[in-house]
Amino acid sequence: MRSLVFTLLLFSVCLFANNDIFMNVINIKGEYLVADKGSKSGVREGDVFNVMRFTENELDLLAKARVSIVRKNICGLKILGRHKQDSIEEGDVLVIWKSYKQGNNSVFTNNSRAGYPSHKRTFYGIYSRPGGNFGDRDITNDKAVMAKNGFGLGFDYSTPVGAPDLYFISSLHFLYNHIDENILNELRTSLNYKCQRRFNINFSSEPWYVIPIMGGLEYNIFPQEGLGFYTLGTFGVGFIPERNVKITDYCWSNDTIYHFQIKQEMVIKECFSVGAGIILNRRLNLGLRYINFGNVQVDTENIKWLKNEHKISEKSILRTMDITLLTLGFTF
Repeated sequence: MRSLVFTLLLFSVCLFANNDIFMNVINIKGEYLVADKGSKSGVREGDVFNVMRFTENELDLLAKARVSIVRKNICGLKILGRHKQDSIEEGDVLVIWKSYKQGNNSVFTNNSRAGYPSHKRTFYGIYSRPGGNFGDRDITNDKAVMAKNGFGLGFDYSTPVGAPDLYFISSLHFLYNHIDENILNELRTSLNYKCQRRFNINFSSEPWYVIPIMGGLEYNIFPQEGLGFYTLGTFGVGFIPERNVKITDYCWSNDTIYHFQIKQEMVIKECFSVGAGIILNRRLNLGLRYINFGNVQVDTENIKWLKNEHKISEKSILRTMDITLLTLGFTF
């Protein structure tokens, strides 16, 4: 019964398409297909076919492919782009319509651009490594921020543009990096003063939250079925919320309170990123990205209380900031 419905459906498709050509995929080699019809059936080099699959009594458009070589009873085709993430299999159907050659490619396009992949949505987890002054842990360097490795989440939305496997990509990241408390303990003990007896030491720190929002281009290449690579470049802005790090040291011997503080107001900073990675089965991807924020302003404040008097010294320094991301994502 299933085969009968399939035959009738194909017949109606071909009837609607002015009895044009349909054939079956008999072999797959990477991004190339081999079909069971050739010049004897009217196939010509340069013809563009719809690659389709019969599922639940209907035909789904998987991709489009162009004929690159023709023999009498066989032909080879190169995949132009995919409309679905499903892998093409032997037995899938290739159909061509005269209306497609005449410029009307609205039949079975699934709201995608003809000949190109559909929109992609990718969620991924992130392991982040801070760089520049942001990740510098040298306590003798006034510009060191001392952030440690962190984690995050990301989302990409990709839409095809003008060429096979080329996309416009919009990216959103949420990154979390805490201060390295071991390094701050060293900083606390290295403060330039003498105290015979410490009454109490308080330490408080807020994590770094970095939220880059970017857009750019992504290019995919698939040397063989199920294995691909991508590269991307984006530009946008990064949002860095207000945060503070405080160390307060109470010195019993001379009634002195030493207060050290790193503070930063809300920052909106332009940034750019580049990245590359591996795509498995058009679903799973593993990648590496680099985001550079240039110079970010961070203020420091030192307060020394001596009985009823206090002295304040402040610094405002531009600190370099970049982050390297290791991503593991899933596309749907």
